[in-house]
Amino acid sequence: MKIVILSDSDSGGGAAIAAFRFHLMLRKNGIDSFLIVRQKNTLDKYVIAPSFLIDIVLSRLSIYINRIFTKFFTRNKHTLFTYNFFSLWWIKHTIKKINPDIVNIHWISENLLSYKDILNMNRPVIFTLHDMNLFTGGCHYNNHCENFLFECKNCPIIWKDNLFRIASHLQQKKIVYLSQISNLLVLGPSKWICSEAKKSYILQNINVANLPNPIDVNKFSPSLTLKAGKKKILFGAINSLDDRRKGLKYLSDALSQLDSKIYDLEIFGNKNNYIEENIKKFKINFHGHLNNENEVIKLYRKCDVFVVPSIQENFSNAILESLSCGLPVVCFDIGGNSDMVIDRFNGYLAKPYESTDIANGISWCVNNYNFLSVNATKFVIDNFSENLICNRFLEILNENDFPSK
Repeated sequence: MKIVILSDSDSGGGAAIAAFRFHLMLRKNGIDSFLIVRQKNTLDKYVIAPSFLIDIVLSRLSIYINRIFTKFFTRNKHTLFTYNFFSLWWIKHTIKKINPDIVNIHWISENLLSYKDILNMNRPVIFTLHDMNLFTGGCHYNNHCENFLFECKNCPIIWKDNLFRIASHLQQKKIVYLSQISNLLVLGPSKWICSEAKKSYILQNINVANLPNPIDVNKFSPSLTLKAGKKKILFGAINSLDDRRKGLKYLSDALSQLDSKIYDLEIFGNKNNYIEENIKKFKINFHGHLNNENEVIKLYRKCDVFVVPSIQENFSNAILESLSCGLPVVCFDIGGNSDMVIDRFNGYLAKPYESTDIANGISWCVNNYNFLSVNATKFVIDNFSENLICNRFLEILNENDFPSK
């Protein structure tokens, strides 16, 4: 079986990392996988990026075209909203040249591939949901707006959408093209996003199945070194201090209730070192963007608890990595978090948007670290290791009459 995976990159974001790991998993299990990306950062010879100057320039330009429209039409700058006006020629050409049995799309936003060209490929198509974009009028997270259940009109993100009807137009375009793909399957890493997709106006009549992201449990593993000194709280994600969805406000409020003599704070994933007043009383180590997995693993291993106070979350790679390394997680009981974090078994599920319960969770996890750490690693091995996820993927293909050999 030959599969083409499509993503914006092979690293540098949650969807990109998940797509690359899925690609590696398939190849380890003897499946002929190729990952096509706009930007290549790894040395994997099966990852394909534009090689000619004109294709590189057009790939970058396609991003800026989307962002120009976003700048002029989007009034909520903190919510990602993307358009797909056209496809990159070299991507269509590469897919045709490889001639895959299945095309697995992890990310096509900002003009990688249009829905019309996806239909015209005439191949079985699998979409993997790393956010809500496939089944909304353009936003990547709905911020509790429920228009995607019916019609995306009067979009709260788009300036004067009652006049321009941009979100509604994009929604209808997805319905038109997706409904004509004869062999279409949607995979959601979390049970939550599968449920949202099935309820949506766009995907209500399309097969949706749950398939978690895989992780290499041999690489992301616990340290045998005993921890000493002050307890270390870890916080981080891509743009962890800038993206409101990551919930820095709730962490800040929770830390105001904790003793800085007991805890230090480790922060990764951000260039900006601006912090709120409540956090300044703690000793803080900033690690910036960590592009090397070994550096990320070292950080998980040295800390005592990982806090993920996101207000919306699908299936966090960081939570999965943390648990695999034996680091308990404190997070809100929202989205896909409960697929990985079992309350008071390998972490702590706090009441949604209650900072006091985040603070309670931090204290509880630190005091019960040894018990939680053992459970965390075992739970990941038993549920998210590469062989398990690959076998489940092949089962889903068989169940839905997709090529699987």
